[in-house]
This record gives sequence, structure tokens and C-alpha cells, in this order.
Amino acid sequence: AKFQEKNRAVQAQKMKRFENCPNFVHVNAKAAEESTPEARRQKLELRALLEMERQDFNSARRLDQEKEQEKRKTCWLSRSEDRRRERELEELRLKEIQDRETRQKEWLSKMLLVAFCQKSFNIFKAQKSIQDFYLQKVVSGGVITRFCLRTMNVRRRTKLYQNVTKLRMALAAFARITLPAVKCDAQEVVRSFLQVQVSKMAGPPSIQSAIKRLRNAAIKLQLWWSRVRTARNAYVSILLPHWRRVQDQVYQRMFDDLAAEEVRAEKAKQQLMRDLLTRTSSLQAQQIAAAAAAEGGAG
Repeated sequence: AKFQEKNRAVQAQKMKRFENCPNFVHVNAKAAEESTPEARRQKLELRALLEMERQDFNSARRLDQEKEQEKRKTCWLSRSEDRRRERELEELRLKEIQDRETRQKEWLSKMLLVAFCQKSFNIFKAQKSIQDFYLQKVVSGGVITRFCLRTMNVRRRTKLYQNVTKLRMALAAFARITLPAVKCDAQEVVRSFLQVQVSKMAGPPSIQSAIKRLRNAAIKLQLWWSRVRTARNAYVSILLPHWRRVQDQVYQRMFDDLAAEEVRAEKAKQQLMRDLLTRTSSLQAQQIAAAAAAEGGAG
């Protein structure tokens, strides 16, 4: 049993040692397959294809490098154009930004205008509704006032008619009652009037003819006064320009006389002031001399 275990252990060690070794049988079989003419031909074709692919890759890379170099040279030569194009693109971008901002401002201003108009319209509508409401109230009050005034006028007119009727009845009764007394009182006045006017009457004396003659005399007096007034107005219209000219001359002379009197008064006033100053100075000199003499006598 120990031998068998040892033998298995040795076999296991051999197997572990040969696990990492290449499989020569597989290697030899593969080498034999690759050593055939067909395999060599395929290998050469594959190598040629790889070489062609490498050459194509190198040529494409060379072309790309040449294109990049040519592009750099072109960019170097046309750098001013590129800068100008970049500036134009930048200006175009800035202009687009400015246009966008301008459109936004216009849009905001228009929206603000629309909002303001809408708000103003709402306020105006509210004020209009309030005004219409108050106008309706005023119209209603006017209708009520006119109705009340019409009713009051009807009542007042009715009362006025009643009072007028009563007044007419009272006046008729008063006239009927006081007519004899008035006639009695008027007898003395009519008698004196007839005594004054009877000497001028050709026919029989009567109160109607006397009043008529008195009226005619008053008309004649009015006509005479109208003629006198017309004549006076005519004289005034003819002589008024001459009177105004003479009046202007008289006023001018009066004003000149007043101005001369004022000048003479001013001169007299100045002369009086000079005389007063002269007298005052002389009195002061006398007082000074008297004082000096008194001091000399005392010394």
C-alpha cells in the first residue's frame, strides 16, 4: 500500500512537471502543416498583404501629414484672411446677440405697452361704469326732481288759482262796497279840476273833454321839449370839437402855470434854506467871537 501511494505521488510529480512543458506533438504537427507549399504560399500572401497594408497605412499617414503641413502653410499664408474672417464672424455673432437683445427689448417694451394699455383700458372701463352709474343716478334724481317740481307747481297753480279767484271775489266785493265812498271823495277833486279847465272849454263842461284837453296840452309840451332837445344836441355836435380843442389848450396852460408855480416854490424853498444856513453860520461865528473875547478879558 505504501508503494502504491509513493508510486502515485511520483506520477503526480511527473505530471505536474510536464504540465508547463510545450506539447511537442501539437507543435510538430503544426510545423508540419506550415511546412507544406500551400501553407508557405498562404503565409507569403498573408505577409505580402500585411506589408501592403502597412505601406498603404504609411502612405495614408504620410498624405495626412502632408495635408496637415499644407494646411498649416496655407493657414500661415492666409492668417490675415483668417483673422479678418474671425473678426467678421465675431462681429456677426455680436450683431446677432445685439439684434437678439434689441428684439427682446422691443418685445418687452411692446409687452409693457400692451400691459399699460390693458391696465388703462380696465381703469377707464371701471371709471366709465362708475360714471355711467352716477349718471344714471343723476338722471333718476332729475326725473324725481322734475316730478316733484311738476307736482308742486300743479299744487301751487291750483292754490294760486284758488287765491286769485278769492282775490277777485274780494276785490269785486270791496269795489262794490267802496265805490259810493270813492265817488263821494272824488267829487271835490273833479269839481276843482272842472273849475280850472272850464274856462278853456268851448262847449258844456264835462270830465272826458277836460281830460282830453289836458292830454293834448301834455303832448304839445312833450313835442316842444323834444324839439328843444334836438336843437341842443345839434349845437353840441357842431361846437363839441371846437370846445375840446379850446379845453385842451386851457388845460395845457393850466398845467404850465402849475409847473411854473412848483418851480418857483422850489426855488423859494432853496433860497430860504440858504438864508437859514447863512444866518446860522453867522450866529455861530458871533458866539465863537464872544466866547473868545470873554476868555481874553478874563485872562
